[in-house]
Amino acid sequence: MVNTARMSKRGTVSGPPGCQGLPGDCTTKAPADNLRGRGGSRITGAMRISRRRFEEIALQAVRDLPAEFRPYARECALSVERRPSREVLEKLGVPEDEDLFGYYEGVAVIDRHVDDLPGAPPRIILYREPLMAACASEEELKHEIQVTVLHELGHHFGLDEGRLAELGFE
Repeated sequence: MVNTARMSKRGTVSGPPGCQGLPGDCTTKAPADNLRGRGGSRITGAMRISRRRFEEIALQAVRDLPAEFRPYARECALSVERRPSREVLEKLGVPEDEDLFGYYEGVAVIDRHVDDLPGAPPRIILYREPLMAACASEEELKHEIQVTVLHELGHHFGLDEGRLAELGFE
């Protein structure tokens, strides 16, 4: 079972260059190079929307992922929680000055075996309040959700935080 996450220093969001125009710009590179969003930018302000609206934006963000990632996103259950629990933050060692945007819970594709018993599907959890706090508009929120889902899909493929950082997807 892999439990990994995407986090960001409060006040910033980051990602590799070349993916600023999600979903289209990231479709030109190999999949391993397409797991995260844009370069470090300052957050301009927090937004407030209903849980229902957040979920609508999240579903649209997943539907609008680059085509080569959609089948893999469908393999994972997507859920929304208000904030990560203290237990999750401690388990992952998230520093107090960082927020957790998403969390992958499941067995990575490379760790599965044909003899494994069926279990719960892998799950990507989006944390609504930290994501909204990092965004000033619904467009920016949609982008950050896409970046977070792509990051968590990296874990679904078995990439650890170190490898994701090497690829620019920290």
